[in-house]
Amino acid sequence: MVKLINRIMAKCTNGSKKWKKQKIRLLKWYHQRSNKLDDYIEKLSTEMVKKYDTIVFEKNYSKIKILIGGEQNMVFPLTKFITKLQDKFARHKPQAEGVVFVDAKYTSKKCHFCGNINHELDVKTRKWKCPNCGETLDRDINAAINILNRWDYGDSLENAK
Repeated sequence: MVKLINRIMAKCTNGSKKWKKQKIRLLKWYHQRSNKLDDYIEKLSTEMVKKYDTIVFEKNYSKIKILIGGEQNMVFPLTKFITKLQDKFARHKPQAEGVVFVDAKYTSKKCHFCGNINHELDVKTRKWKCPNCGETLDRDINAAINILNRWDYGDSLENAK
């Protein structure tokens, strides 16, 4: 859709009636996409706060690309999502631990079975076999388990202070 509108706009004279019409069309599309993402964040955060008392994130989180309602590579703003979660925990579950952050250092390189750190692991390698215990690990799932374990063992950044 965006490519089509941009192609049409490129053929038009900048500022012409047709160009302005396509620009309005493009802005409407971006607005709809933004509303869809906001709605998804609202629903997901509500569902998660109802279901869990603690949600653990790595300290250096960033944006991730996900698929929402058929929109490919929509950037999911974690900062907005985390803020929404914190607000809902404060409002609906003030007694809960809420959103917690842990240091993510070596979480994808450390085997969650035996604790061995594979320093030779390349960033592009998504699945790897632990040289110590022989377990085959998915890098992302392994990191998520290690992040959760760090919180479970009391290594959250809030506890470190």
